[in-house]
Amino acid sequence: MTAPGNRYCESCAALLAPGAVLCGECGTRYAPSPYERHGTRTPGAWTEAPRPRERDGSGGEREGEGPDEGIELLGRGTGPAPAPDGTTLRPQDQYDRAMDEQGPPPVPGHASAPGAPSTQAAPGIGTLDAPLDGCAPSTPGKRLVAAIVDGIIQGIVAIPLIIGSTLLVVQQEATLLAQILIGIGVALPTAYVVVLLWLQGAKGFTPGKLIAGLRTVRLSTGRPIGFLRALGRAVVYGVFPLLMALSLFLDPRKLLRGFHDRAVDSVVVDVKSGRDPFQPRPDDFQRPSSEHYMPSSSVPVTAHENLMAQPGSAWSADPATSGASADSAAPAPSGWDPAQPTPSAWDPAGPYGSASSSAAPSGSAPSAPPAPAPEPAPAWGAAPAPAPAPPQPADPWAPAPPAPAEEAPPAPAPAPAPAPQAAAEPAHDAWSSAAPAAQD
Repeated sequence: MTAPGNRYCESCAALLAPGAVLCGECGTRYAPSPYERHGTRTPGAWTEAPRPRERDGSGGEREGEGPDEGIELLGRGTGPAPAPDGTTLRPQDQYDRAMDEQGPPPVPGHASAPGAPSTQAAPGIGTLDAPLDGCAPSTPGKRLVAAIVDGIIQGIVAIPLIIGSTLLVVQQEATLLAQILIGIGVALPTAYVVVLLWLQGAKGFTPGKLIAGLRTVRLSTGRPIGFLRALGRAVVYGVFPLLMALSLFLDPRKLLRGFHDRAVDSVVVDVKSGRDPFQPRPDDFQRPSSEHYMPSSSVPVTAHENLMAQPGSAWSADPATSGASADSAAPAPSGWDPAQPTPSAWDPAGPYGSASSSAAPSGSAPSAPPAPAPEPAPAWGAAPAPAPAPPQPADPWAPAPPAPAEEAPPAPAPAPAPAPQAAAEPAHDAWSSAAPAAQD
């Protein structure tokens, strides 16, 4: 059994002599730990409970006691835990209470720039979600002001109709003035209603909403509601105006959406107290186009000129001269042009051989000048071959010509076809024509 006072090496676990500084086995230096029984792996080193340590409320030790080199273990026999307001080392008055007094952090997406409108909704009014985050719902007072202003303008527009109808009822005969006023009174309100619906659908406001700082938008998209939705909203509101006005307070989401608003998926927001949905968001950053990073070239070049340009023309001294020299150069023959026939030395001029080769040799006969090599005569009974066409410039975009089909040889004619040139015309009978030449 291991004695409690023995010390062992940390590296090789060898038993160390009392007061030894180095291990006799591996030479590792033994450094005693400031904490009791912390520097070795002595079995049963923690069986002995540490000496309890008592402190007062100020964190100091009792008088007459030196510094304790041991550590304190918390267990079942330890006293109650310190209060959350303070610890044994730090009293309550040392804690910073400034963070507890601060308010909640700002909601992401809301305007927080200096001078920006507040996005906090009025008491009793709900908040809007994306894509209308940061917008403030309208208040009942502002909607009432907008309705009063719109009603006053509609009454002013209807004044000609009221005066014309009154004159028509009072007078016995329909005068021209009454008819004109009635016509103006019908056309003017109609045009005003059409313009009002267009403003409500495209811009989101009426004259009253513009003065009160209100906008009508779609709840699901955050965009204008459009002309048809504005027309449906006005029709539903015009059938039961009082009921629609009271239905603003029956919205379960506390957004002051009446039945006419919920029928067309619209909501009225306050642009003076929150974000304007028709303006770009302050946190939306659009990346610049490629023209911002890639400036235009110093020489404007269109796509057609770039495709039709000759390679290397940009580095030539005179583009016009280089273009003219390229046009005047002889075109290369195409790969499918037929090759011109070349007469061979052993090919006979005719079916019976040439006259010069068939003549008998004679020592007294003068030597004739060498005749030019005749062109090969056509085969017996065959038509003379046409002269080869001059080579045409090769067109890289022209389709390949079809391969010529093999023609069957015609039937032999009784008389031979004439040769194209007189020098190459073969004699009818080579042996008979050579006999007089030998006699001479």
